[in-house]
Amino acid sequence: MKRAGETEPTYRVVHNDPARRRRHWLVIAVIMLGVGMSGYYLGGSWAWHEIQVMREELTQNQTLIQEQGQQVTQLKQQVAIAERAGQINRDAAELVRKDVRRLKDDNARLNQDLAFYRSIIAPEEEEGAVSVQKFELLPTDQPRHFQWKLVVMQSAKQHQFLKGELQATVVGKQDGNPVSFALHELSPQLDGKNIRLGFRYFQSIPGDGTRGEIALPEGFTPEYLQVTGRITSPKKRDIDRKFNWIIEEA
Repeated sequence: MKRAGETEPTYRVVHNDPARRRRHWLVIAVIMLGVGMSGYYLGGSWAWHEIQVMREELTQNQTLIQEQGQQVTQLKQQVAIAERAGQINRDAAELVRKDVRRLKDDNARLNQDLAFYRSIIAPEEEEGAVSVQKFELLPTDQPRHFQWKLVVMQSAKQHQFLKGELQATVVGKQDGNPVSFALHELSPQLDGKNIRLGFRYFQSIPGDGTRGEIALPEGFTPEYLQVTGRITSPKKRDIDRKFNWIIEEA
């Protein structure tokens, strides 16, 4: 029975189709599967592209390493050639230096001989009346042993008998430090530091017709012989001469 003020309810008929519901879920499944496969395909494609890029980079790196290896080999060859060339240059330079030293020694010896003979032949050309004209230095069979002789000469038209004293010092280096030895410390033929002079024309030291012998200490490298002295009679004159350490051929 319907009461006053009440509305009558409305009813809707719903069609029930199970097949349609299955089709709906099937479509959703197909869409989801397609999305998954697309993602898989796209991801696989990107990964394949990255692999190809890495392969190309690997090939490029291998080529670069091979090229660098060839460059290293070439550089090693160039270094070896340069070292050989440098050694040749050093050897050649050393030979040139030896030749220069030999020529300088020969020149100094010739100048020394020239001064000696000039003082005999033309004494008027000499400025100093008294000088040490010659220092002979010859090798011996013993290492670091040498024969030596000094010649003191008066250059004058009228030769007076001269008296005086002479000192000789061997100057060089030992262990890199400057060292000097009085000649009598190295040569037993001399009695002491002062060498007595007494001559009219010339005087040979250590004696006429004889030579002294020098024995050099180990580690000592001679550079020159410094000769100083003084004529005391008849007129005072100073003597000062330096001779390079030049060994003549025996």
